Amino acid sequence: MASVTLQGVTKAFGKVTAVEEVSLDVQDKEFLVLVGPSGCGKTTILRLIAGLETPTAGDIQIGQRRVNELSPKDRDVAMVFQSYALYPHMSVHDNIGFGLKMRHVPRPEIDRRVGEAAELLDILPLLKRKPRELSGGERQRVALARAVVREPQVFLMDEPLSNLDAKLRVQTRAELVKLQRRLQATVIYVTHDQMEAMTMADRIALLRNGRLQQVDTPQRVYDAPTNLFVAGFTGSPGMNFLRGRVLAEGESIVLDAGILHLPLVGDLARVAAGAVGREVVVGVRPEEIRDAGSAPPGPRWGSFRARVDLVEPLGSEKLLHLIAQGQSLVARVDPRMPAAPGDELAFVVDPLQINLYDAETEQALG
Repeated sequence: MASVTLQGVTKAFGKVTAVEEVSLDVQDKEFLVLVGPSGCGKTTILRLIAGLETPTAGDIQIGQRRVNELSPKDRDVAMVFQSYALYPHMSVHDNIGFGLKMRHVPRPEIDRRVGEAAELLDILPLLKRKPRELSGGERQRVALARAVVREPQVFLMDEPLSNLDAKLRVQTRAELVKLQRRLQATVIYVTHDQMEAMTMADRIALLRNGRLQQVDTPQRVYDAPTNLFVAGFTGSPGMNFLRGRVLAEGESIVLDAGILHLPLVGDLARVAAGAVGREVVVGVRPEEIRDAGSAPPGPRWGSFRARVDLVEPLGSEKLLHLIAQGQSLVARVDPRMPAAPGDELAFVVDPLQINLYDAETEQALG
């Protein structure tokens, strides 16, 4: 396997810039997920690495080779497409081995590799079938097997699970991660589903309008988003945002966000001290809004009252859509918490668990 490096890569289609000055290091044997909304440049980056597009500027390196001018067949990468792209008139065996046949690999070697890939992906009984005789999940496994037999340096996957139903998608993404671990493969995976990215990735590269916003582990992206876009994109439901201002009250640094009046402590207080008097945006994850009755006693909690607008029971948890002084919020609470639309309830927020962003630049403070 090999690493992949992008240095200042830009791709323009006429007057439209799809990818702008992207620099990214994908480590050997890493599972990196490119994630972001539709049109942010994820698939374009994948196609640039594969050689299906040519960069307008910048360099692409696979292993120790600069590959800008190399054709796709000479880059030693395998791509798994969203549409599976199976030949309907060929058997599963011939679909898997077709790429090897085009490279004039001897038939016994093709049979060996196809058998190994089919066993790895648990599709040995399907080798004589045609694609029309397969389920969506089975077709996806065939597409993956076709990539595996190539024994490439890098696997490129473009939303390969998007055509599967919800249950099969969850099952297949777990199998994909286990497959990557067994193969010790370098994988660059594209999705617009942030939950898929969080559960599969070693690292996430989050894009917006062709520009990288943050590259980090899933937990770091969730806990410490670098800007408002990343904060709002990660998590389901997304982060709650409140407008506020940082104030100095005596020796204390205080956040005044309308419904919340919080004394800040620790690192957050030190960071916020440099923003006294400035307008900020307060980010609060739904799970950090707690029922006041269940919070442990202590002076640091910020409290507010809100009216329940909608209740979404999800079995293991409950989402409460709240209205507080005209501000809409979502809280994730214990499913046994009594709450019904119209109820006026008390909630608390731990100031140690909030995020602060500059209202003008939208970048995280500190």
